[in-house]
Amino acid sequence: MLEYRQHPSIVRVTHPTRPDKARRLGYKAKQGYVIYRVRVRRGGRKRPVPKGIVYGKPTNQGVTQLKFQRSKSTHVLLQMYNFLQWSCISLVQDSTYKYFEVIMVDVAHNAVRNDPRINWLCNPVHKHRELRGLTSAGKKTGVYEERDICTTRIALLAGQPGRETTLSPFVATVSSLMCLKLFLHGFCLEDKVVIILSLKLWMLKCLDFTVLET
Repeated sequence: MLEYRQHPSIVRVTHPTRPDKARRLGYKAKQGYVIYRVRVRRGGRKRPVPKGIVYGKPTNQGVTQLKFQRSKSTHVLLQMYNFLQWSCISLVQDSTYKYFEVIMVDVAHNAVRNDPRINWLCNPVHKHRELRGLTSAGKKTGVYEERDICTTRIALLAGQPGRETTLSPFVATVSSLMCLKLFLHGFCLEDKVVIILSLKLWMLKCLDFTVLET
């Protein structure tokens, strides 16, 4: 911590401080990957505008609930504009600052462009992915945050233990139809008709039984 305070707010480091976390997020010790340590002030960031009036488009009219971490990540990209942000790792904090490590990828490097596991980042549609909530930290909040009612992750459809398995009726219906389509794939047309009619009769009986119970 004492060493971090002597450095500027943005400094390049040779290797990640938390290599286990960095590798889980996709970092590799190869050419094209760069680590920057970033220092941001703790607490919220309020936009310095008089009386809370922001002249411009509605997307820029936020005054409160702004985060120093996001603004500092944007500042890093303004200085290293030829890099693409991969993810961000939280390190330590003191009474005034929080320290993060930002994993950057050089999409123009041949080691990255020739690697089929990572060269999808070279596609121009992935520019400024950190501003659209496409990093691992951005997917935990905002529009990508998981709700209690429904979710769209394929892993949850498999019912993995320890995960939330509550699905909306629409998602449950779509998954059931997909399973039925896979089940009927090997049958002929006559058998498919018989199976579908049998399922329809069974569903009607279940509905009648439910009505009688209520």
